[in-house]
Amino acid sequence: MCSRELLIRRGRQATVCFVLALIALSSGLGTLVKAWQTAKPADSPETMRIKQALDAPVDFAIEPQAFQDAMHTIATHYRIRIRLDRKGLAAAGIDTAVEVQMGKSGKPLRRVLAALASQFPKPVEFQVRDGELVVTPKPRVKDPAPAK
Repeated sequence: MCSRELLIRRGRQATVCFVLALIALSSGLGTLVKAWQTAKPADSPETMRIKQALDAPVDFAIEPQAFQDAMHTIATHYRIRIRLDRKGLAAAGIDTAVEVQMGKSGKPLRRVLAALASQFPKPVEFQVRDGELVVTPKPRVKDPAPAK
């Protein structure tokens, strides 16, 4: 085979390989794009610190004090940000000056927070959002329509 025929043959092989690579890349790229669209963003260091704190045992008592002060104490102890959704809490008629307390329990922080929240006359909840532990009013669940 002369060199010219060899170059043409190799050129065709290269073209076929290039086309096959493009097809593989485009189908793989679609899968990659789908995975990227459905992937959750990685937690920030602040969010990771909050998640770790929620599982850490509480080795101190919360003496009788306003809920907002107790949240400040917890935030300082665990070096996390706790934000009260003051607007939402006020709209729900929840006063953050309600006195709460909790003895030294050794229970995880998430259980201590639930116990503190249960001391409110109206339900509140804690959500981890954007590197903060946010205290908000718990949404009301509508009663299902009565069956006829």
